Amino acid sequence: MKLRGKMPCRGGRGVILLVDDEASVRTVCSLMLTRIGYEVIAAEEGEQAVSIFRERAPDIRLALLDLTMPKLNGVDTLKLLREVKPDLPAVIASGYSSQEIRTRLQDLPRVSVIQKPYTMQRLIEALMESGATWS
Repeated sequence: MKLRGKMPCRGGRGVILLVDDEASVRTVCSLMLTRIGYEVIAAEEGEQAVSIFRERAPDIRLALLDLTMPKLNGVDTLKLLREVKPDLPAVIASGYSSQEIRTRLQDLPRVSVIQKPYTMQRLIEALMESGATWS
C-alpha cells in the first residue's frame, strides 16, 4: 500500500521509544508507528523515558521525542539517551517552527524535526531523515 504514491505504508522495523506528555499525541502517534510496522514503547515524560531506555537500549532503534515537556525537555532527554547509546537516531516533534528547532539542534547528528500536527506521510519522512531502520 502506498501513501500519496510516494512511500510504503509498512516497512518500518524495530522498536521506537515515543516520548510525549500528551496522552492523545502518544495514542495517535503509537497507532501511526504501529501501522507502518514499528513496535512502540511509550513514555509520558523524559525521566521515565531514560529509565525505560536504560533497560531496553539494545532493542530501541529510534527515539521520537516531544520538544517541550515538563521537567526534562526533548533535547535534554535525547542527550541522556545518547549517553547510553551515542548513535541513537531521533525525531524531535514540536508545535514551534521547524527552522527554529533545527537551529537549536544543529550540534546533534542524526536528528530530524517534525512539526505538530503531522501527517503519516510527514512522520515517515522524518523517520527516514533521522536514519530509522526501513526495509
